[in-house]
Amino acid sequence: MTKCSHCQSDITAHYCPECGQQYTGRRLNFRQFLEDSVNSFLSLDRSLWANLKIAFRDPQKLVVNYWDGFRNFYYSPNKFLLTATIFLGINFLLAKNKFLTLTIDIENFSGQLAFLLLMLPLLTFSSYLAYWGFRKNLYEHLVMNSYNLSIWIVVFSIPSIILGKLDVPGLEIPLFIAFIGLTMYWNARVLANTPKAKALRTLFNLGIFGGLVSGIVYFSM
Repeated sequence: MTKCSHCQSDITAHYCPECGQQYTGRRLNFRQFLEDSVNSFLSLDRSLWANLKIAFRDPQKLVVNYWDGFRNFYYSPNKFLLTATIFLGINFLLAKNKFLTLTIDIENFSGQLAFLLLMLPLLTFSSYLAYWGFRKNLYEHLVMNSYNLSIWIVVFSIPSIILGKLDVPGLEIPLFIAFIGLTMYWNARVLANTPKAKALRTLFNLGIFGGLVSGIVYFSM
């Protein structure tokens, strides 16, 4: 019987029954090091895949779980944002500063951070206005849209890289509208209950988002 190095509980198998720390009981060698490296990568991959599955199957459960104060079972919004930043960085590197064939190139500033810093506040504020009567504060909308934006960046990164390599003209606006439309519908799945309400709130959210973008473009000219 071995004592856990973290909590000093007795370990009778391969995991501590109290804190969950794994115990192999084997001396470290090259094979063990290689196995641990591969397992760590595959575990991260499975974890991301599991979180993406719950995000698409039941987005309300993912978001409300965080709103209600539960942590460390599903990805946090910050962890999803970090993952999205990595995917977006790879996308920009391979697709020459393009996301869904839309060029994002700001002098002396990271393209992926510029995209996140622009999109996240816009999505947050537009959903806050679109769901005004739902009694969710701005920070709760920020959490929801951190999940939302990150998930769709991860999903769209691979087709974005492929399209960036193909360099097909005329796809920027349709692809961007599809991307934004899916984010709006995802928010509706979190907050609205009936199919009709989801459709109406999606359109309402799209209208507000479009108005915000138009206003920014108008005042920046």
